[in-house]
Amino acid sequence: MIKTIRMLALFSLLISVVISVTPSALAAERIVNGGFETGDLSNWNTATGFITDGYHHSGSYGTALYFASIDQTFDPAVTATRDLTFYWHERFASGPNGYLKVWIRYEGEDWVETTKTGVVVNDGVSPSTWFKYTATVDTTKAITGVRIGRIAEGEGYIDDVSLSTPGFEALFAVAGVLAVAYILRRRR
Repeated sequence: MIKTIRMLALFSLLISVVISVTPSALAAERIVNGGFETGDLSNWNTATGFITDGYHHSGSYGTALYFASIDQTFDPAVTATRDLTFYWHERFASGPNGYLKVWIRYEGEDWVETTKTGVVVNDGVSPSTWFKYTATVDTTKAITGVRIGRIAEGEGYIDDVSLSTPGFEALFAVAGVLAVAYILRRRR
C-alpha cells in the first residue's frame, strides 16, 4: 500500500512538472513571416508599409512604416500563451513614439488598442537603435488579428513580430509520460 502511494505521489509530481513546463517550452509561433524573411509582405496587410533590407533587427529584411500600420489576421482564431512582442527602430520621430500603437482584435469584437511596454523615444529624437516592445494580450480570449502602426508622421521600422500559442506537441508529451508511467506500473 505504501509503495502504491509513493508511486502515485511521484507520478503526480512528474505530471505536474511536465504540464507546467511543456506548453511554454513547446509553444507554437502564430505570426507567419514575423521576421519578413520571405523578402515580401506575405501574410501581412498594409496600405503603405514596405519591405526594406536597409533596416532589420535580425535576418535580412524588416518593414518600413511611415504613418502606416501592418496587420495579420487569424482564421480560425488563436489563443495566445504570451504577449505580442516585436522590435521597433525609430529612425526619425516627428512626435514621440507614443504614436506607435498596437491593436488586438478578439473573436466577435472590433480592433481594440492594447498597452505596450518599451523605451519611449521623445519628439525629434533619432536613437538609431532597435528597441523591443511587448504588447499586452488577453490570454483568455481568442485572437483574430494583430495590428501595429504609427498614427503620426515619422520614419520607423518593425521586425521580429511574435505571438505564441500552445502547440500540440505539449499534448503528445503529456500522453507519452502517461504511457511510460502506465507501462512501468504494469511491470511491477
